[in-house]
Amino acid sequence: MKRDDFQFAMDRDLDHELVIDNFAGGGGTSTGLEAAFNRPVDIAINHNAEALAMHALNHPYTKHMCESVWDIDPMEVTRGRPVALVWLSPDCRHFSKAKGGKPVSKDIRGLAWVTLRWCLDSNPRVIALENVEEFVTWCELIEVAPGKWIPDPAKKGQTFNSFVGMLSTGVSPDDPALLEACEALKIDPDGPAAKRLVAGLGYHVEYQELRACDNGAPTLRNRFFLVARRDGLPPAFPAQTHAEPKSAAVLSGTCEPHRTAAEIIDFGIEAQSIFDRKKPLVYNTHRRVAKGLWRHVLASDEPFIVPTNDSNARDDAALATPFITEHANASNQRTMRADEPLRTTCAQVKGGHFSVVAPSMVQLRGTSEAHLNANSSLKDPLSAISAGGTHHALTSAHLITIGYGERPGQEPRTQPIKRPLGTSVAGGIKQALVAAHVTKFRTGSIGVPLSRPMPTVTANSFQKRPGGNAPLGLVAAHLMHLTHHGNRPGTTPSQPLPTVTGAHRGEQALAAAFFEQANGGFWEDNDGRSTTAPLSTIASKGANQRLVTAYLVKCGVAPARTRSARDSNLVTKLLVPAESLPEQYRDKAQKCAALLHEHLPEHFPEQVDMVLMTYDGAYWVLVDITLRMLKARELFRGQSFPDTYIIDEIPDPKLLFKNGIQVHVDPRTIPRIRLSITAQVRMVGNSVAPVQAEALIRANFPHEPLISHAAA
Repeated sequence: MKRDDFQFAMDRDLDHELVIDNFAGGGGTSTGLEAAFNRPVDIAINHNAEALAMHALNHPYTKHMCESVWDIDPMEVTRGRPVALVWLSPDCRHFSKAKGGKPVSKDIRGLAWVTLRWCLDSNPRVIALENVEEFVTWCELIEVAPGKWIPDPAKKGQTFNSFVGMLSTGVSPDDPALLEACEALKIDPDGPAAKRLVAGLGYHVEYQELRACDNGAPTLRNRFFLVARRDGLPPAFPAQTHAEPKSAAVLSGTCEPHRTAAEIIDFGIEAQSIFDRKKPLVYNTHRRVAKGLWRHVLASDEPFIVPTNDSNARDDAALATPFITEHANASNQRTMRADEPLRTTCAQVKGGHFSVVAPSMVQLRGTSEAHLNANSSLKDPLSAISAGGTHHALTSAHLITIGYGERPGQEPRTQPIKRPLGTSVAGGIKQALVAAHVTKFRTGSIGVPLSRPMPTVTANSFQKRPGGNAPLGLVAAHLMHLTHHGNRPGTTPSQPLPTVTGAHRGEQALAAAFFEQANGGFWEDNDGRSTTAPLSTIASKGANQRLVTAYLVKCGVAPARTRSARDSNLVTKLLVPAESLPEQYRDKAQKCAALLHEHLPEHFPEQVDMVLMTYDGAYWVLVDITLRMLKARELFRGQSFPDTYIIDEIPDPKLLFKNGIQVHVDPRTIPRIRLSITAQVRMVGNSVAPVQAEALIRANFPHEPLISHAAA
């Protein structure tokens, strides 16, 4: 396209009503609006040049204004044309509960007053406003120390109610919020504009809280939405399209299951052990890893297994059961399954919110056919283990949060990976993946997903393990928050991703536990031996004379509804042959056992040499735990951005904007600069989930998929 041929969307069709995205950041709202309207947004406004440059690269036909929302004249930027929709997402930091009891800024809390300026000056047909759910508590501030202000608890919600009144049916001339609005808007309290606010602007206003995971995003992200209309039609909110997998709505076919954090995580990315880092992890991170490992792996009836990589299925196999943990909320740090939606990701937390923890287990060596039976139930008796059998490693995954703290006695945040990701915030990656996978112990092992057949099991692999059986292993993972301070055990990848905040480098980290099958041929009852029981028969080779202490965690011994993860009866202390575990795993196996003893003394009261878990009819030894941060691309996926969205480079803002106005050139042709990881995470943490914006607009404009040639 020649430069002279380039036109912004608002210049190509001079008849259609305008669509305007205020507080436009990385582009989540605009992506959703364009999907709903099937055409570009006309005007995007933001004071942050980096955010608006990312927006411009991905939305090239939108006209961008790099200015403060207070410096924008609605009549000037719209040229007096009719406006169909003004979307506003004012800064939520000084309303959010994540702020805690810290002082707040009146100016930042007052950004929503700009809504009234647009209504006074351009009279848009529909207003949509998005914020955190605490927005409804908007009220006057009180000074608690010189220059330090906090919301007045006695006036909770009063300013919000006045704001709604000015938009709709009016307020009293003596309303204190009227003076605040006039001050923010720089209008005369006795002038005509103020009198219009007293009388009310005549909009029909409704508001609701909506979860992004309920409309198809793999993140929980609970947000407040206000819709105001002046065209005689009632405000509308989208119907729920996704629900809990076991809910009546899903079972009846009314809704689809929630998308999960596991969908957006690349389990093939290498992670580092928590035990051999140049800069050791802090105490609280170890504690969250331990809590999540217990809840989502060792004591889980259904640890989630996910692929860690997808390549040639003949070579190697890799599986994972992750969970998630948070690291940012001081009040309520959770762990989450990885097969749930991810929690909210925020923009402002240093180091990020979520991490992925991957505990590694290797199977105790054994050779019986029962040992290799992939169809064994956890409720069946354990198979006999002989001296040189299969060599599997179990890695289960969950998500942990790594930036927030807990109250005394509060559980750490983790979440299962089968649920949606938690909300992303703009301060950094808080989710870390603690991941576990099944993998072959061969050179170049990269694994295959569970959807593929297992590779052929041979008696003579080219790189043998003792016993000559297939060198396979399991990995279990979870996600954890990295910017919280405390004990939240995180989540598993079977849940939606927790809310992602843009705090510095993000929140989510992946932790993986690795399990190895050890050799030995335990005892016929398969329960091991207590330290008070007679020693087992010593074999002629003498290898089993040397016994070590171990904790055995029996999973799946009772229905989930009838036992708690705190049930100490799950754990039994016993003696096992030291040679049942290959020597290369013993050091970290002891470190794993020490970690659980230190942070979970209620379950592991004494120091032992290894931790065993029963899984699929076999004993597994915990031999390592890895942890890595979720990548920016994974977080963008969690917000439902398409993978085609460009996030790692932007048009040079110095060339893109002149005096705050976008140059009349296709932004895709402007030389680009790299965007830092911190900035990328800030963009996603500040973003609206595109599918949520799309659903809200489709609900309010069902009769006009294209806003064009419509009456004002």
